[in-house]
Amino acid sequence: MERAIAMTDEAAQPVEAGWNFFTRAYTHTLRREQREAIEDYTRALEHLPRAPQFLANRAKAYQAAGRYDEGLADARRAIEVNPDYMEGHRWLLIPLWQSKDTDGLREAMEALRKRAEGWRDDRARAEALAMLSSASWVLGEGDEARAWAERAIEADGDTMLRRCCGCA
Repeated sequence: MERAIAMTDEAAQPVEAGWNFFTRAYTHTLRREQREAIEDYTRALEHLPRAPQFLANRAKAYQAAGRYDEGLADARRAIEVNPDYMEGHRWLLIPLWQSKDTDGLREAMEALRKRAEGWRDDRARAEALAMLSSASWVLGEGDEARAWAERAIEADGDTMLRRCCGCA
């Protein structure tokens, strides 16, 4: 991992430089060095401003650093750039349910539900449906949560998903 931190070359082509900063930022994230991770994700975004992976990862780093509003803004931007990018939805839903922002959570859930209906990738759709199940539990909607969990299982059928949702 030391090599990942040392390999950043700002004179590299924009795509390469962006990914180099991303790699370095991710290494900082693994080390729980959120301030440094945020700085490098920001530098990566200077090279590739519409990379949803960079935005979603910076959202996660902001949230880990307690900078929730900035994290939510990045998650929303990641979804704006690529509405089908699941990590953008994840890093929008999680802080909304942690903060008990029920209106924001319901709005984000509805947007994810609409997107996930058209996804052809069974795993991504199942993951989205499982996220909707978890969010429904947070809102105190047990029957709705179970229905989402069952749909997630239908979409993927993976035994681990069955165990995680408690529907086996």
